[in-house]
Amino acid sequence: MLMRSCVALCRAHGDAEQARVICYNLLLKGPWVLNVVARALSAAWPNLLASPGPVARAMQAIVNLKVVPRSKEHVSALSELATSFLLAVRKSPRVTLLRSGAAGTTGEDELSAEAWELVFALQLLCAQLGWNWTHNSFIRELIWPLLAKWGKQQDGSLGGNIHVTDPSVATLLRLVGKLGILGLSLCSNNGVKNILEVLVKMLQKTSTEVVSHGVQQAAAHSVADLSPASPLLAVKALHDWAESQTASSSLTSTSVPPGLQARISELDDLCSECFEHSSSTP
Repeated sequence: MLMRSCVALCRAHGDAEQARVICYNLLLKGPWVLNVVARALSAAWPNLLASPGPVARAMQAIVNLKVVPRSKEHVSALSELATSFLLAVRKSPRVTLLRSGAAGTTGEDELSAEAWELVFALQLLCAQLGWNWTHNSFIRELIWPLLAKWGKQQDGSLGGNIHVTDPSVATLLRLVGKLGILGLSLCSNNGVKNILEVLVKMLQKTSTEVVSHGVQQAAAHSVADLSPASPLLAVKALHDWAESQTASSSLTSTSVPPGLQARISELDDLCSECFEHSSSTP
């Protein structure tokens, strides 16, 4: 009832974007709220999701799929859409990195709007498909191999015509951070810690090689996203990376963006508070 009232109120004010945000945030909780969203849309704004873009397509697919959540048919349909979005991350010319001179100081704005649309659409589909599928079938079987190919490109050991661009890599890294947050919300700390360890190794690699600033910042943001899984590991990795950026800034115009620096400082404060609390506990 509340959901329907919220959507109806948004429609009365002509605010379709806010209504979609409400639906997205509810669907992000998993398939168990699907009926609530579907009934609210049917009663208050039936054509709300009839708009272009990956996020709207993902929501349409979820709401219109008349099968049992997490059933074979459910997984098959949504995983196929997720795979198509992942292909778009690799192939779409609109998945880009903004020029660091124009947006590099904002950190998060390094990704184009199209790239973020794909990240949020994939985050939603993975929330519906569950953590086991996300971790085992999506991250391990699809994302890690793409990042491994990019790593081989960097050291010149990848043959053939396969090419993974820096904008695609930055988008994948931010996506992994968002998906890891999903795992943390489901108390899957061990799996997320494994992901964090992979990201830390990537961040260390980017700080010692000639890697675009957008990729480095994306890796750093994702390490910060997953820091609750192992705070000390994340903080050390971020500090090491920040020091490498400061050292190179005398030769280039790049240092740690303010947004990332604020996240590192916030993690420092949290770790200090935890240490003080543990020290004072008898």
